[in-house]
Amino acid sequence: MTKAEAYQHEYFAELYRENNGDPWRYEQRWYEQRKRDITLAVLP
Repeated sequence: MTKAEAYQHEYFAELYRENNGDPWRYEQRWYEQRKRDITLAVLP
């Protein structure tokens, strides 16, 4: 593993730890829920 790869892993691991596994608040934002609902509605 290169230094850059190690840094990326550590950065994202910490980002997820600090934000309870959802650093971009994907589960909390209304528009993300809407996109999921629309996507699921059009699936066969």
